Amino acid sequence: MIVKLVVNRMALMERQPSIVEECKQKFVPTFARSCLFWLPAQTVNFLLVPPKFRVVYVGSCAFAWVNILCWVKRQKLTGKTSNSSSPVSSSGSGGSTAAIAVSKSAGTP
Repeated sequence: MIVKLVVNRMALMERQPSIVEECKQKFVPTFARSCLFWLPAQTVNFLLVPPKFRVVYVGSCAFAWVNILCWVKRQKLTGKTSNSSSPVSSSGSGGSTAAIAVSKSAGTP
C-alpha cells in the first residue's frame, strides 16, 4: 500500500502522464524488494539487536529503504514491445547497442 502511494505521489508531483502505467510496472518488483529487505531486517532487529539500540537500527534501515525507493523511482519504464523475439533488449541498457553493432557488422563484407 505504501509502495503504491510513494510511486503515485511522486509521479503526480513530477507531472508525469503515465502515473497508472508506472505503478503497474513498478509495484510488484518494489513490493518484492520490500519483502526481501524488511523481513530479514526485522528478523535481525528482534533476534540480535538489544532493545535500547532498536530505534537507531530501524532508523538506519528506513534510511536505506528510502534510498532504495528513490532508486526504483528513477528506473526507466520499459516500453511494451510487439515482437518478443527481437534481438534488441527492451531494457534500454548496453545490450541493445551491442545487438545493433552486431547486426550492422554482419551485413558488411
